[in-house]
Amino acid sequence: MAAEPSRPNIILIVADDLGWGDLGCYPKGEAWGEEAHISTPHMDALAATGVKCTQGYTTGMVCAPSRAGLISGQYEQRFGYYGFEDSLAPIPNDLKLLPEALREAGYRTGMIGKWHVSSAPGSWPLDRGFDRFFGFIGGQHDFYEANIGETMHGVGCSSDAPIYDQETPVAETKYLTEEFTDRAIEFMAQEEEKPFFLYIPYNTPHPPLQAPWEYLEKHASARPGGKFTNRDIARAMIENLDDNVGRLCAWLEEKGLRENTLIVLTSDNGGSDGGPGRMTQHNGGLKGRKGTYYEGGIRVPCIVNWPKRLPAGEIYTKPVSQLDFYPTFLAAAGAADLKTQPLDGVNLIPYLKGETKALPHPRMYWCLEHPGTWAVREGDWKLVREITDPNVLRDSEPRTVELQLYDLGSDAHEEHNLIESKPEVAQHLRQLFDDFRSGLKPALGTPEIVAEWKATLAERQRKPELMNVEFETGSPGHWRVRKEKRPAKPASE
Repeated sequence: MAAEPSRPNIILIVADDLGWGDLGCYPKGEAWGEEAHISTPHMDALAATGVKCTQGYTTGMVCAPSRAGLISGQYEQRFGYYGFEDSLAPIPNDLKLLPEALREAGYRTGMIGKWHVSSAPGSWPLDRGFDRFFGFIGGQHDFYEANIGETMHGVGCSSDAPIYDQETPVAETKYLTEEFTDRAIEFMAQEEEKPFFLYIPYNTPHPPLQAPWEYLEKHASARPGGKFTNRDIARAMIENLDDNVGRLCAWLEEKGLRENTLIVLTSDNGGSDGGPGRMTQHNGGLKGRKGTYYEGGIRVPCIVNWPKRLPAGEIYTKPVSQLDFYPTFLAAAGAADLKTQPLDGVNLIPYLKGETKALPHPRMYWCLEHPGTWAVREGDWKLVREITDPNVLRDSEPRTVELQLYDLGSDAHEEHNLIESKPEVAQHLRQLFDDFRSGLKPALGTPEIVAEWKATLAERQRKPELMNVEFETGSPGHWRVRKEKRPAKPASE
């Protein structure tokens, strides 16, 4: 078992598409009704015994870019990471990723869960600072079948997307959220003197929407005929996630490690919330959804818990960023002076303890490579160029994109566009954004990389045994959707 170190153990839990309002301790949209509410006592307890940040932000509005920013400590756009096609390229080797820095600082490092940063050879978890890896490389994975998932960008569901144990594909797993928790506890329990850094990017509650029946049944039984919605499944998935977070904390308590373990809990982007009756995850009434730069796409739960150093039950209302995790963890590890690339975040500990009153981030930026949609925030002012109907999917037509200005201090729900009444503020913010954008690098997904990817996709289209696979929705034995039968296993199996 891991010994109690003088430096803290560090656990970073990243849920997948978990909305700002999906935890019991975060606000709910008033019009959403009962569907907005989920029982999350264990994650709520982390907030009650730690610090809940009400303005926690990602650097991207979808999975891969935000993860790249989190693990590099830089705005991902600085090194050319804007979207999913950039996950085809290797992460630049001149970047010292968070696990590489913490391993250099004397930590043993483990990652259990979803990588989705780079599928390129040489840029997998074991290549980039992790001693232990159990999980999958792509953007999504079946929760029950060990080989069904996203094998590469553009192939969201295939029969050759394994779960890996180190570098070896595994034959079968438990329900993945539970399997990942089991493996995380195994990693923590290793007999070593070093403190550990454990990164657990769960794939809950990202599609495919699958949950154990014992969690889904109560939601199904509340509806006529026992039918259930996508929101019901997501609620069941989040309740299961909560129980597994509770398992991690209970293990730490049992082993006497809880007091000096720094735990951060967050999400990689906002949820798919289309409003009352049209949500999968819930963004607490914030405007927009995953895939937009409105608050609902980029503001996420953020809880920081370290009983030995941080106050209990505090609510921190100033903007913080996932860029802050890297310098915060280095400072906690006693390695604040370790040489890295320039970091865009700050050590949050003095801010969360009330020792520093300044804003952690006077300015924040979000953008894609093309100039279509973007956002910049300074203080409470936010200038955003986005689709005017936040419930229209990004690839839907028709759609209208407009420049909008909001005062988040008085209008967190972005209901009152002030662009006409405050043109000087909009002009100032636009200049800040243009200055930021001028220093960014071209996309990692070069034309050559994209051309090779497209050729690979074309080749895969000729392999129906790989491509004609569909995720099932609901619970085993109670599947609500089965568009095509999965390929039968050989009789020898």
